[in-house]
Amino acid sequence: IANVESNSPDLCIATLKKLCAINANSYIELGDYLAKQNRTGEAADAYREAFAKTTDRILFAAHNEWIIDYDYTHDRKDEAEQIATEGAEVYSMAGLESMARLLEREDKLPEAEQVFVAIRERYSEPMPLAAFYFRHKEDPRFAASAVSLTKSLFPNGIEKAALADFTAPPTDGVLIKSNSALLHQYSLAPGDVFVAIDGMRVHNMNQYTFGRMMSEQPDFSVIAWTHGHYIEVKASIPHHLFGCDIGDYSGK
Repeated sequence: IANVESNSPDLCIATLKKLCAINANSYIELGDYLAKQNRTGEAADAYREAFAKTTDRILFAAHNEWIIDYDYTHDRKDEAEQIATEGAEVYSMAGLESMARLLEREDKLPEAEQVFVAIRERYSEPMPLAAFYFRHKEDPRFAASAVSLTKSLFPNGIEKAALADFTAPPTDGVLIKSNSALLHQYSLAPGDVFVAIDGMRVHNMNQYTFGRMMSEQPDFSVIAWTHGHYIEVKASIPHHLFGCDIGDYSGK
C-alpha cells in the first residue's frame, strides 16, 4: 500500500508509520522516504527511531549516511559519531564509508585512509579510496596514490566538460532509473542521462560516483540529456545524492 501511495506523501507517510508499529525496521524506510521528500526534521526523527529500535543493524548501517550528516551539521556531533561507529563495527561497506567520511570531515585523515583501505580490501571496491586520495592530492602523504588509483578509473585521464561540448545524443553516461522529490525539484526525471558532474565528463557509474565524492560541500552541478537536449543543473544537496536509482547508460 505504501508503494502505491508513494506519489501522495501524506498518505504514504501515514501508512509507513503504521508499518513501523508492526516492524521497527520500517523506520529506515520511513526515514529514507521523508529525506527524499526533503522533510528533514521528520526524517531525522525517523532515523533516530531506527537507530534506537531497528533489529537489522546491517540494514541500518546501509542507510545511516543521511542522519550522520544531519546530526553533524546540527550540533549533534556525539550522536553522529555514535551512529557512524556502530555502522563501521557491523562492517558493511556503506557503514565503513560513512565512518570514513566522518573521520575525514574531522580532519583525521590517516584514520579515514585506513577505513577506505578496509573497504577496498574487503569489497574489492577501489573507488571510495581513489576519491579520498584525489580529494587530498595536494597532501604529500597521498599524492602518489591519487595518481595511481585515479588512473585505473579514468584510463584516458580525467576529461573536463562544459555544456557547449555536448550536441549529439549521449552514447554513454549514467541513466536515472527512478523518481524522487529532489529530481522533480531540479527538473530532472527517470530516463534522463548524466554526462558530467562538476565540470568532469563521466562515462559510467564509477566515474560519476567518483565525481560526486570530490567535495564535501553541498553545491554541485550536473550536465544531463533530457527531452532531446542537454541542460546544466546547479543543485545544493548533501553528498550530491538525488535520492534515485541510477546505473550505467550504453546509448541503447
